[in-house]
Amino acid sequence: MMSNRWSLIKRFGPITHKDFMLIGGNFCHLVEYYHQRTSETIVTLYKELPYSVTAPEDGISEWVDEENSKKELAVIAGIQNVPRDLFDLAENVQVIVVPNLMDSSSNVCGYMECKGLLSRHMVFSVSPDLTGKYLRSLCLSKENRPSKLWFGQGDGFEKLHHYSLS
Repeated sequence: MMSNRWSLIKRFGPITHKDFMLIGGNFCHLVEYYHQRTSETIVTLYKELPYSVTAPEDGISEWVDEENSKKELAVIAGIQNVPRDLFDLAENVQVIVVPNLMDSSSNVCGYMECKGLLSRHMVFSVSPDLTGKYLRSLCLSKENRPSKLWFGQGDGFEKLHHYSLS
């Protein structure tokens, strides 16, 4: 069964700025192309591993947001604007691609993460599920996928930062 979450694993060495720009840039381009309207790409670089909560309770989400904001190294609009020096300093990098706020006709959201707990992994997801399955097939197609010599496909369930079930 195909999922809207997938991953690539670099066979040798950690994910580099060049890998991020090429593979991440292609992912962002495909999500933006799917919108067929303007999108916003927001890159958050963390100096420490951020937290996520999978079963939020009252007040927990706000606390997690506050703690994660203390860990931010930089928030940058556009993946092409991420400088190598900040990327190299970051402990974790998260990218979100969303439709422009002025465009309410699309609910497609793309997410990518690299660095962190598994330095050779890049994890991607797109929602809603049906769109995610389609964009996954595009990202992993022969023309868009990085060389199989350098990148293998993971199971998509990798965790690159701290999760809590609450």
